[in-house]
Amino acid sequence: MKLNFEWRFRLGQILFGATILIALVVGRGIRAGDESIHMPTDWSHRHMVFSPAKTWEQQARISRNERYRQQLERRKAKDDDEHDDRRWRRAPENPGLLKGDWSEDLGSGATAGTNHFPAKFSFDTTTSNCANAAQPDFVVYNTSLAGSATQATVVAYDNLYSSCPITSVPFPNVYWAYNTGATGAVVTSPVLSLDGTQVAFMQQVTGGAAELVLLKWAASPTPPAGVTGTFASGSTTVTIVAGTITASDVGMQISGTSIPSGDTIAGVTGSPVTSITLATATTGLVTVAEALTIAAETPATPAVPPTVTNANYRACTAPCMTTIVLNDAFNVAGAAAFHSDTFSSPFYNYQVSPSVADTLYVGDDDGYLHKFTGVFVGTPAENCNNSAGTVPTCAVMNATYPFHSAVTPLSSPVFDPGTGRVFVFSMYCQATVTAPCQTNSGGVTSGGSGPKVHAICDAVVTGSCAAVGNTFASGALGPAASSCSGGTTGNGVNMLVDAPIVDGTTETLYVVVSQDGSGHSALYQLPATFAALACGNNVSPVTMNEEVTLGTGSTTGLRIFMGDFDNAFYAGGAGHMYVCGNTGGNATLYQVAVPASGVIVNPTTAAVGPALTTATVACGPVTEFFNPGGTGTDYMFVSVTASAVTGGTVVNCPAASGCLLSYIIGSTPAPPAWSTTFARTAAITEAGGTSGIVIDNSAAVVGASQVYFTPLMNQTCPTSGGSGGCAIQASQSALN
Repeated sequence: MKLNFEWRFRLGQILFGATILIALVVGRGIRAGDESIHMPTDWSHRHMVFSPAKTWEQQARISRNERYRQQLERRKAKDDDEHDDRRWRRAPENPGLLKGDWSEDLGSGATAGTNHFPAKFSFDTTTSNCANAAQPDFVVYNTSLAGSATQATVVAYDNLYSSCPITSVPFPNVYWAYNTGATGAVVTSPVLSLDGTQVAFMQQVTGGAAELVLLKWAASPTPPAGVTGTFASGSTTVTIVAGTITASDVGMQISGTSIPSGDTIAGVTGSPVTSITLATATTGLVTVAEALTIAAETPATPAVPPTVTNANYRACTAPCMTTIVLNDAFNVAGAAAFHSDTFSSPFYNYQVSPSVADTLYVGDDDGYLHKFTGVFVGTPAENCNNSAGTVPTCAVMNATYPFHSAVTPLSSPVFDPGTGRVFVFSMYCQATVTAPCQTNSGGVTSGGSGPKVHAICDAVVTGSCAAVGNTFASGALGPAASSCSGGTTGNGVNMLVDAPIVDGTTETLYVVVSQDGSGHSALYQLPATFAALACGNNVSPVTMNEEVTLGTGSTTGLRIFMGDFDNAFYAGGAGHMYVCGNTGGNATLYQVAVPASGVIVNPTTAAVGPALTTATVACGPVTEFFNPGGTGTDYMFVSVTASAVTGGTVVNCPAASGCLLSYIIGSTPAPPAWSTTFARTAAITEAGGTSGIVIDNSAAVVGASQVYFTPLMNQTCPTSGGSGGCAIQASQSALN
């Protein structure tokens, strides 16, 4: 009998393993031995995550998810790359300081922004790709500045790694730099297509409206030399007399007598090119061929990609772009309808399911969730209804969108294919406190309306979404008499929130608030299939369940951002989430235990870690990185905006200002137990703290990994020279 049981148990293990293998093979397809594995990494990859499957059903479900497959690639060891040192710079001899590999000036005041992230693309996760490769790796930074002839809105760098050849291009190299909007700015995070050839981002335009920009980039060519031409006064046509201009020069700035400053090449004619079209007409006559200067693309001399209609975007030749102004579904602002977006980054869905394929979601400052289809593959269009007065006219009819989730600004959305739900977190705003909650639709109509997690069904999934268009809102997770905590502490102060983290395996989600209404900063865990007014796993709106307090809460609106999980969470056992909290006091790190089941047990007390500051200031989001090389080392990065602790052996930032810190939270041998004296591994001064951080961790090799970010304030940018907002790549010296 015992042998029979053991045999059946072993058979079950074998079948489970076979199911996992089959699901992975089916999900991934069969790759040729030399086929490149493309890897986009942007803000969204830290908000849709997957713990290890515990059941056959879970494994089969998540294995169909492209984001799950990307996560596997990021976290796995690649022993065959151990000797490819070009991707990673070897550690210097002086451990303890984060070293900036490069720091490039993006322009005065430029920054990716608080809790906004650059986007990194690796064309092949198994090798490095420098500028001399057919398809180099690159990283994209938004600048948060309005575009002009002297200021780019988005900039990309290639030749990223310190051992890349620099005989023909510098380290790093401006891959492309674009002015995508002379009256607006890109103030939230960009996202990438799966093959890296396109970028999507939100851009503010004249009057406060926001538009989705879809960009096909082209590598900046070497400016042609020896070009001469003639032109008539008031004409946009320049006849080329000498030199060679090609279609790849379209968008680049051109100068000459009577050519307006900052003018660009809008088009070319002939093969070879015999004439060019200028974006702006000339102001004088030139009949004798004169020298024309084409400027290299830089943050200070950006190109202007031609703008095409949505219908013509798919077939346009890079560089080119198209834009879609956020739809005003219910004409809330009358003839001057618009919606702004200053907080929400777009979330792209890589899934191939017909109902949600090639879709993108984004929130706005008026509480609307917007959906776009045909984003990177089809014909781009916003999905909307056709109510009277709708601006602009709906290209794709959809009665659900734009969905009015709240009367306050929304966080970035997260779409979970496993539940069919799009999740957004609405801000907590008061009617008497307008900025930043006074919106185009009239602002807040009543106080205490949030923060709440909203779930919008965009696909039918049994047990979660019975019909597309069904919606659910959690209980209030902040100050309100009817809130989940039942408290009103902090009432009267606006509180901005971060996007949820969704675990697509256990179908649970996590959100943090800087004030729960009872005087605490807090982490909440809810089931992704939550019902209306849910607080944790309890549907009673006043019963606290799966709330973990994180020190005192802010009564001044100081923000808190999502934490990140350690590698133990991803390895299958009990793990932890690390969060920087205590928004009512000195910024402090906390460790929250997450059981192997993935469900936080109530009550759970967060383990208090080191205090990072000597004053009540904000932290940035926590970012984890697991380097699987050797025996494996797990790192955590976090920044503070000011008043960093100096001296001693625990925090010891170089200056009492903004500071970026790293910690080893997992290694062999194991690091010390988590405590208030848990010491940082490295630190570097960053003016005003940092933006969100993305990490190049798609391969495990000997040497240090790169982290990419911007400071939040101007500082000296050593590799490019100058002082401004810097695009930074830094290496962690403790990695080997």
